[in-house]
Amino acid sequence: MQNIRIKSSLQDFNESIAPVIDHLKELYKKEIRSEHDLKNAIEKRDSFDEQLKTIFTKSFSDPDSWLWNNYESYGIDKFIGWHYIGKEDTFQDKCNNINRTLNNRIEFLDQFSSMLPHLDVILKIEPLIDIENQNIEDILYLILFKLSKLKDDNYYSIEWILAGNGIALPRGDHELKEIIQELLKSYFIKSDYKSYQITVKGELQLGKWQRSRKRKTVKQSKNSIDEVMKELRILGHGQEILFNELEELKKLSTTLNKKNWKQLVKGKIFDLTLSKIINKETATFIVSKILPNEDFKYLLSKGSENL
Repeated sequence: MQNIRIKSSLQDFNESIAPVIDHLKELYKKEIRSEHDLKNAIEKRDSFDEQLKTIFTKSFSDPDSWLWNNYESYGIDKFIGWHYIGKEDTFQDKCNNINRTLNNRIEFLDQFSSMLPHLDVILKIEPLIDIENQNIEDILYLILFKLSKLKDDNYYSIEWILAGNGIALPRGDHELKEIIQELLKSYFIKSDYKSYQITVKGELQLGKWQRSRKRKTVKQSKNSIDEVMKELRILGHGQEILFNELEELKKLSTTLNKKNWKQLVKGKIFDLTLSKIINKETATFIVSKILPNEDFKYLLSKGSENL
């Protein structure tokens, strides 16, 4: 799954699909009495599908057509086994089939419409896990984190959460089912077909993971600062004022949240560079060790407004 992004306003999208949903519902209610009616129903369904595909393409950046594939396949697993292989479809079989596909499409679109106010939250990439080095615990944490943010009376798709964050599971749908089963078995989530809500137990587990991650981050921050100070002493680049500032940063890592602490690190190192207490190379070295994902050279070249 690749990242899904919104290209147009959600209001425009909602206004575009609303009449199509109404037409699908009208078609679903209409009784099919003849082959002519059946043919007409299939043609109309296909026509509505084409309209929706155009709307989806216009509204979302979806490189793998993930949303559209979900729309087309939604609900199919509910009816596996109803049709015998090798048996020719009767007129009633064909009517049942078109009605099922229409019902599935309506359910999907209704669910999708209910999620629209929260779609930015669902699809927002959270810097919680390393996409390149993800592990199952990270993925479970991300799912509970997102569902906690979406906590209301609605149920939400875990597939969508993962797709929005660009997470591709190595074993695909099989692994996704295992992850969901693990969350359900642990009573961290509850389900409504393919949508989910976080439970009280899930909230408690999320809190435990968050505290554990904070302790881990603080420990890593302290260790990285200690390593920087050690290397600076070996290289003879350190001054007392620099070491004092680094010691202060180490203490503050236990009290500030990660975002504010990162901003403070960059701000202090930038000020030390501006004051010529350290040069740009030393500043870049320090930040690369403490905040390995930050491009401090770029920040230095552009000035403090980028901090």
